[in-house]
Parts: sequence; C-alpha cells; structure tokens
Amino acid sequence: MANNFKSYNISFSQNLSVKRSLENMQQLQSNDILYVTPLKKEMYPKPLFQEERVSDFEEPITIIQVNQSSSFDITFDLRHIYDLQDSLEFKYNRDWDIAIAVNNTFTLDTWRNSIKDFIILLPETFENNKIIKEDSHKFNLFAYYDLNVMVFIRILNSAFTSFRTLFFQTVTFNIKAPYRSIYGQNKIFAFVLQNQGIVNLPLNLPNMTANTQNYPNTLISYSTANSSDSLFPQNITQESIYSSFVNNDRFWVNMQQLIIPYIPYFSNCQNYGQFMYLHDIIEEGSICDLVTPQETKPVKQLGFQTRPVSDKCEREIECIMDEAFVSSNALPKLYEQPILTNLFYIVSNPIDLNEVTENNLMFKPEELVSIIASNQIPQGHLPTSIELKLSYYQVDKYTKKMIEAEIKFGSSVAASTLHNQDKFQYKLIFNFHSMNHAELAITFALKWSTYLVLSAIIGTFCVIFIFLYFLYWKIANLQNSIQNIFHPKKFFVKQVLLEGKSLLILNIF
Repeated sequence: MANNFKSYNISFSQNLSVKRSLENMQQLQSNDILYVTPLKKEMYPKPLFQEERVSDFEEPITIIQVNQSSSFDITFDLRHIYDLQDSLEFKYNRDWDIAIAVNNTFTLDTWRNSIKDFIILLPETFENNKIIKEDSHKFNLFAYYDLNVMVFIRILNSAFTSFRTLFFQTVTFNIKAPYRSIYGQNKIFAFVLQNQGIVNLPLNLPNMTANTQNYPNTLISYSTANSSDSLFPQNITQESIYSSFVNNDRFWVNMQQLIIPYIPYFSNCQNYGQFMYLHDIIEEGSICDLVTPQETKPVKQLGFQTRPVSDKCEREIECIMDEAFVSSNALPKLYEQPILTNLFYIVSNPIDLNEVTENNLMFKPEELVSIIASNQIPQGHLPTSIELKLSYYQVDKYTKKMIEAEIKFGSSVAASTLHNQDKFQYKLIFNFHSMNHAELAITFALKWSTYLVLSAIIGTFCVIFIFLYFLYWKIANLQNSIQNIFHPKKFFVKQVLLEGKSLLILNIF
C-alpha cells in the first residue's frame, strides 16, 4: 500500500544563525498558541534536526527520527503543576495541552506551517475526565513508516505564557527497535487477522485510512506512568457498543487479511495500554532471559535429545476485559470459542513491515501459524486468566521461526455474578520459549532429510532385531533332527514364515 508521505533527506543547515534561534525561543507561536519544548536533557535520542541551544533550561526545537517497525515511549512527568489547576484555574484542554506530531517531512524551516495537520489524536483513555492530567503519563507509539516526531506542550491561553517554564525538562523519549527475531535486523513477528467469520473483531483495531484501507502512519496507546495506579476501563456501554466494536462484514469489504504488529484482543493491559507489541515484551532484558548470539545454542537437525539455549520470556500482566459486560450481537468473542478454534494467526518467519505497507503483502496458509484455543470455558463465564503460549524454533544463532501458538483459558467465573462491577480484571500469562529437538520432530518442523535419516535408522534397527530373533530361533531348534526340517508340512510352514518376515522388512523401508 502506498505511503502518504514522500521521504527525502535534508541536511542540517550549516548557516543556522543564533539570531533565528533566539527569535524561535521568544516566539514559537502560531495563531496565539505557544509551543514549548518539554524534552529532558540527555533523555531523548540523538535528533535528526535540532536548533542551536540558547538556554540551559529549555531544550531547543527538536525533530527525532523513528524508523519503521519501532515502538517509542513518550513519558510526561507533570506532577509538579497539580496545585495550579485549582489555585490558578490552569485547566487542560482550555489553557494547555499535549501535542505529539508525526510526519516524515518535518524540517526546522517548515514545521510551523504544517504542525497542526500532523498532531495526532491522543487516546480516549487519556482524554476522559477520570484521568488527572497533572500527573505522570506514558504514551506508547508505533511507526508503520519512517517518521519524524515532534513533542510539545501547547499553551492555548496567552494569559499563561509565563507558565512555559513549568514544562521545561519534563519529557523523556525512548525508542525500542526490534532486533532479536532475526538478530540485528529490523524484523518482527506480525499477527494476522483473516476474514473467516468465526471470531468477533477485537476492540484494538488500527484506524485504517478510509476507502483505500491503507495502514495508518502510527499507532498510539496510553498508560499511566505510575505502575502502582489501577487500570481504567474504557467507557463502553451497551448503548455505545456499536461505536466500539467494528462489524465484521463492514470491516472486510476491501481486504481479506489485516497484518498488525501487536497482539490483538488484549486491549487494556498495565504498562502497555491499548496495543501490546510483541518485541516490547520478548526483547525486554530486565524481564526476559536474553541470550547473546555467541551464547546461543540452536537445535541441530540430528541433535537428538538436545535442548536449545536461547531467549525465554515468562511474565504475568494485569489486564481489563473492556467488553466483558456488553454484547455486540455479532460473532462470538475470543473466550466464547469452542476448543481448537483458529482464533488468529502469527507469521512463521519474521517480516519486514515495509513489505506490508508498501507492497500489500498477503500471506499464504503455509506461511502462518494458527493460534488455537486449547480449551474452552462454560457459556456465560469469563476467564480470570488467559495464557498465550508462543513456541519457536531457534534455527541458528541469529534466526527464530514460529512453530506453535495457543491460548489457554484458566479458571472462570459466571458473568451474572459480576453485574455490579464496573470492570472485569484478569491476568494475562505470557510464555515465549524455544522448542527442543523432540518437540520439533513431533511437529514436523525439521527438514525432510532429517525424517529420512530417522526412518532409515528405525528401519535398520528393526531389521537387526528381526535377524537376531531369527538367529536365536535357528539355534534353539538346532537340536531337531535334520530329517524333520524337510518334512513337507514343516517345510511349508517355515517357507511361509520366511516370506512373511521378508515382506515385513520391505514394508519398514
């Protein structure tokens, strides 16, 4: 699918003057809106473009480049301005707001002319009135394309222009590029939804471009930066359900597959928000056991009874099931499916997302791994835990291949007993591990030549055992008189036995 942006390189202007920087410092205004740079010194990546520094307190105008397939966290710490909202009536959305703009053509000379057109909408989970804006907030974004990103605090009311200093040094910016599916390469294990008419579409769908159904430039989700804070449910009621759920028939009008970089259906999880990107989980060194390529021991084709030494990740995440108490009257939900249903899919080999966004890549069935429901819960019940298990093959020191995937529902509770609750919280158990040789052999994940060698070995052992049994039988019957050997009836029986053994040997091979 075609990218809406035109990428081109613009080198940093060598004749950038201090005079222009001072003017920008004093008046970064557009239609009476003051743009404040809130980035914290040395807490953001090396910028693509940046004006010369004129103050030790405020960072200069900065443009940060984020490569395709990367996720990035933008964290605001605004707790110090909490008291101002009441004492000075300094209100969010009326007097100030947060602005995150993405484009791939931003430059220091042109951003003011187009900034308003590329400020993205912040998630509803942040915008709702239950969230205190003068607090710590984390926005997690994903780049479907190469992006230039700018972050601002906008002062909307000129009466509060002097408050701009309150927002200096309040934002950190962290990029997380995938690199371990194929070590050192920017590739990911993408998830795939197909037009099968079996499972209801998830709440966390990307906002596809109207008519053309192009993928968006970026995805954004919100979670509080305070890990101790409780999760907030999305405001979904039976009256508003059809504005939240997307009808399957309407969604699949122009396409048969949806390729996404995040895990579908888990749409409100602590520290992740609406979208959980697989590489954010399995490549987090503080949580997972990550092994360097030098220490990695892959499973060899003929490495019988061997176990790999490779990445492993097991963790538990608290989530909210926002759709628990509402019904879309469409297809059954994820946890309402019978056993062995193909819920959704994951690609078997890591992909370059550019093949999806630019070339409209479609996957064949043999290129996908079904994520199946390994069990089912009683009708009218809600699962208190859900385990997502992803099993992969460590092909070599650098490459992983997905082999098996399943979802297992834990204990459940009747939904009718929870009608007074405003949210249903469950535990997501995530399990990512590599398979040993026996597991790979059973799932036919090894090369065909390996199974040929295995068949030959098994056949050879069978022949040897048959020969030894035949030799034992001959020795045990050696004491019989020679004349009995040629007795017509006995000779006929021996001939039949010998022919039967010969046929057995041929059948083994």
